Amino acid sequence: ESIWTIDWEGGRKEYIAGKARHVNGNIGVFDALNGSMRWCTPVDKPAVQASMIYVADIAGDSREEIVVFDQSNGTIKIYRNDDPNPYPPKPKWQDPLYKRLKQNWNYYSPGGYTYGYYPEISGVEPGLVTKSTAAISWDTDQLSDSQVEYGITTGYGMLSARDTSQTTDHSVLLTGLSEGTEYHYRVISRKGSGNPSYSQDYRLTTDTPKRLEFESAPSVVFAGQISTPITVQLENLSGVPQNVNSDIVLSIECTSSTAEISPDNTPSGWTPVDSVILAAGTHSVDLYFKDLKEGSAAITVYENPDLEWTDAVTQISVQIAPPTHESHRVQGTLRTSASQTPANGDIGFSAHIKARPSEILYPSSANCGYADGEWWIECGSFLSGWSVGNEIAVTFIDSGSGEVGYIENFLTDITPEEQELLILHLEPPVFIDHLIEGLNTLKFTWSANPGTPGFNIYRDTTAFFEPDLMGGTNRLQTNVQDEDPGESGIQWTDNLNGVGDQTTNHYYVITSTNGSVESDTSERMGEFDFFLKTTGTTSFNSISLPLSNSSIAKASDLQEAIPGCNSVAYWNALIQGYTQYIESVPFTDFDVQGGLPYYVHVNAETVFTLIGSPVRASYGLITTSGTDFNEIMLPLDMGSITSASQLMEAISGCNAVARWNASDQGYDQYIPMLPFSDFQVRVGYPYLV
Repeated sequence: ESIWTIDWEGGRKEYIAGKARHVNGNIGVFDALNGSMRWCTPVDKPAVQASMIYVADIAGDSREEIVVFDQSNGTIKIYRNDDPNPYPPKPKWQDPLYKRLKQNWNYYSPGGYTYGYYPEISGVEPGLVTKSTAAISWDTDQLSDSQVEYGITTGYGMLSARDTSQTTDHSVLLTGLSEGTEYHYRVISRKGSGNPSYSQDYRLTTDTPKRLEFESAPSVVFAGQISTPITVQLENLSGVPQNVNSDIVLSIECTSSTAEISPDNTPSGWTPVDSVILAAGTHSVDLYFKDLKEGSAAITVYENPDLEWTDAVTQISVQIAPPTHESHRVQGTLRTSASQTPANGDIGFSAHIKARPSEILYPSSANCGYADGEWWIECGSFLSGWSVGNEIAVTFIDSGSGEVGYIENFLTDITPEEQELLILHLEPPVFIDHLIEGLNTLKFTWSANPGTPGFNIYRDTTAFFEPDLMGGTNRLQTNVQDEDPGESGIQWTDNLNGVGDQTTNHYYVITSTNGSVESDTSERMGEFDFFLKTTGTTSFNSISLPLSNSSIAKASDLQEAIPGCNSVAYWNALIQGYTQYIESVPFTDFDVQGGLPYYVHVNAETVFTLIGSPVRASYGLITTSGTDFNEIMLPLDMGSITSASQLMEAISGCNAVARWNASDQGYDQYIPMLPFSDFQVRVGYPYLV
């Protein structure tokens, strides 16, 4: 009788404590689920004549003890569990419910106290500890929040922010700690709004300031050679080495893209790395450096993850060793783009050290040559010799296919130095010049690539058309030859092009061909025409520069390029007005740019033909405190926009579109509520929006 629930073991299981019924007698603790006895008198302790019984946490170990009045001698006795308590403490007396239960007792219904809302804490341990931070982690047997109480004594005094997320895997980062200081801490977890569980007291010591230093590092290394040992050491601020307690990853960064760093300096063991391990119980590690390229290399070593150590930084100058005439052979294999082996008599090459372009080796030079798809160059035959780290450049020309190839590489100390398979290719033409002959004939000149047999011409009326290399649907001419071999470059005239027709514009790309393969395409070229009018009053015309032409860079250049032009201006959106070039005032000669509109004034009607490469235009439109007009050119790649209404819709926030009417010397404006005002627009032409 006098039944009490009792926390006898400190875990989550509750037992029953009671005394012999109807007599002053012995007491015991038993399992309510199966009736087995856990502890009792007179088995575990001497017999007692208990007249009443009480249960509470008296020893302060978060378990409960049994209090009885022994009628045999009139004494109060307290019985406790003498086994060690393996469980974290439960702060019972901090719970008002526990206090209330222990203050109010009824013989028949003494009341129980459950600890189910106390999470069971285990696995408390510090993770990464730096000089100012510490990561604390622990586990609980049920979902609960996370908090840490800490300080330099067991009185603690500081609390981390409470992380209310419910989890069984807890982690809290303590920050703002003092370096080299011992801290006491205990962790706290609550299930929902329930009562807190506290761990026992733990201790940690923050780190002292440390730095990584290059104890030994060469200031100069010859290109291609392995350096002497570069020793990275962990030390305190007084320079005393500091061993690490566990393996630490050291990350390595180098500013030279051609440099390699390895922990092994043997040729067979050389392995480029970007990190090494500073092993537990040690304080230093050796590295080795190699770079084929002349220059400067900065090496930085730092710990990962960050332990708040100071990074180690050193600078190495990579220099070219004095030249030598020792034998050093560079060799490789080459094939045509059709995977054929070039004929022995068709391959020519020129090789030079890039720092000395005037010293050239050819197939006929000493110990150099080509045969049956294999080529070789003896660097010892260079007039001034060679060095590891020199950059060699080789140009190959196959007179049989017209194809070319290039190799650029840094020389190493390995001979023979084998190069990757080189596949030759046809070089695309490069436009050099253009000329309008007569009234409507356009003539182009492009580079003459050695050995190229012919050229294919592709033409279309849209700027960024795709040349049909396979079907040839937009191929204008095939296997074009030079019209004027006496002139430099390749000459070709488009006799079918109606230059001066402002309703149709033409665009071109060219490929080199040897009959079986074609090169990549050249840059695009085009011609664009504007008809410029005069009136009985002023004669302003609005044009754009849809093509980029290097000869038109200033307003004065544009004025000179247009016959009869005596004024050039542009719309300045910042001032909502025009900025004009005045020929007699040099500082007004503003820059002009492809893709932008301009206003030009002419003294006679004329056609302005612009020739150049098509511009992909985009615009940043602005607003002002007054009106918000901006002038744009409808980009060449927006041919799907054909009306003012479509243009207005395509521009976010646009509420007006207008065009310059040279005949009226004023603007035509599209008004959405007046459908008949919706005029046509064309790519390459200017509009005010």
